[in-house]
Amino acid sequence: MKSPFTGGAVRLEKRRTTLEYRKEMFDLVYHCYVCADTEEQFTDDALDMLNLTQVHNQYRVKYGIPFVEEIKEMRERYGLSAAKMSEVFGFGTNVYRLYEGGEMPTVANGRLIKLAEQPDEFKRLVYLNKHALEEHEYSKVQKKLHQFFDHWNRGMAYYERKLMGCEVPNIYNGFRTPRLKKVAAMVNFFAHYNKPFLTAMNKLMFYADFGHYKEHGFGISGACYQAYERGRCRIIMALFIMM
Repeated sequence: MKSPFTGGAVRLEKRRTTLEYRKEMFDLVYHCYVCADTEEQFTDDALDMLNLTQVHNQYRVKYGIPFVEEIKEMRERYGLSAAKMSEVFGFGTNVYRLYEGGEMPTVANGRLIKLAEQPDEFKRLVYLNKHALEEHEYSKVQKKLHQFFDHWNRGMAYYERKLMGCEVPNIYNGFRTPRLKKVAAMVNFFAHYNKPFLTAMNKLMFYADFGHYKEHGFGISGACYQAYERGRCRIIMALFIMM
């Protein structure tokens, strides 16, 4: 990176500050470059995104607004298009697609989507707005919903909550929805390429999640890490037992 002012050297600076968003102030670690010759500050697209992501994460957590990942997963879970999801929720035609693209929902819309993550709540919405769906679409969604009510899926949800430590995205899990399949994919990756012992696996998982959070404002797995004797982590221990 070279200074856009002089073409000379720059340094990356980080400092705690506040930023206004939707008429509220939020704390963040502001990232910027500083020209070594002129001391002028500047950012690039990546740093702007990192700074704004920190604020967006706090806003979503504060008001119970689902994250982009959760919004996408819900639509994929029921096999509907973004336009159809908008109709089910009573939004404008392209609104759900915009939310999937990163646009921040209103508090009311965000909470409605969050509530509908529960299959029984989504089932009520679909019934109330079934006029928006073709007959085959309605039948498809009903079939998908039944799958989420069976014992196996309820069991997986229980173990996911038990092992992951946190149920929703927050600062302790890198603002990621906790998912066992992501943890399993990371374990498989490091086991294949690094062949670590258990303690080393825990460190690799932690640094991968922490490094991604540091660079992008999000973790990878959604796991919460807790130090134990000999550096072992509860979630990694549990996964090895289950494998």
